[in-house]
Amino acid sequence: MNNENKFKDLIPLIIDNRFKETLPGLKKFIQERKTMGLVLNDIFNNSDIKRIRICTGFFSPHVWKLIGDSFETLPISTEQPTFELLLGSEVKEKSKKDFQEWFNEQIRLELDEFELDIELQRHIRSLISFLERDDVYIGIQKRPFVHGKMYCFDEVAIVGSSNFTYHGFTSNTELNIPVFDKKQIMALSYWFDYHFKKANTSYKGILIEALKNCKLGTTEWSPFNVYMKVLYEAYKPTLSFEELATDMEIKLTVYQQEGVQRLIQAI
Repeated sequence: MNNENKFKDLIPLIIDNRFKETLPGLKKFIQERKTMGLVLNDIFNNSDIKRIRICTGFFSPHVWKLIGDSFETLPISTEQPTFELLLGSEVKEKSKKDFQEWFNEQIRLELDEFELDIELQRHIRSLISFLERDDVYIGIQKRPFVHGKMYCFDEVAIVGSSNFTYHGFTSNTELNIPVFDKKQIMALSYWFDYHFKKANTSYKGILIEALKNCKLGTTEWSPFNVYMKVLYEAYKPTLSFEELATDMEIKLTVYQQEGVQRLIQAI
């Protein structure tokens, strides 16, 4: 069996994450419905993958828990990139400071949604190690913003709606279509390379730094910093008076503002 036929038997004609639902009209076209995450893992497990190009509007570090073990099998190369990630319109360009603040907020929101555990921490740290490889490239498209979503291997590609995120690979209702034709795969590769050459690749270092500094990263915090963080979180509601003061016609002293803040909380 050649690789094209192997992938045709492996990958559904439509990948929409709705594997638990039954659509009678699709039965004659799709024998088995799968999530995007499962499809990508199947590709790695059934072929000798040496390179992948990914175009996505958004990237979620938590996705590494789904596909990280597979992606980390990419052989290290000194001759060509093995992993290229092109981030598009939903990220946009930010200064280093703004990017760090934005990324930390995304991490916080994401980790608030999922349970924190040692296993997740292991995957976040594995992601950091993977990104530090010299054959791994991250680019942010400048202008015009890229909104496409594509996962392009040498022998198969998937084009559709799934961002490189946990929900995009598991629970969102998506519409992704596999591409098996060699000429189309080559054309998609050329399209990706053209846009990636125009991308800003300096954000790889900023992304790694942001991951290291998140709560599951590798940065070590001193006991004093931990203690100050606990105090800040405990008293944060009473420390922010600027917004309160601007909304009031009567100018209050600091202790009066604190009293109002505590009354509001009590109510």
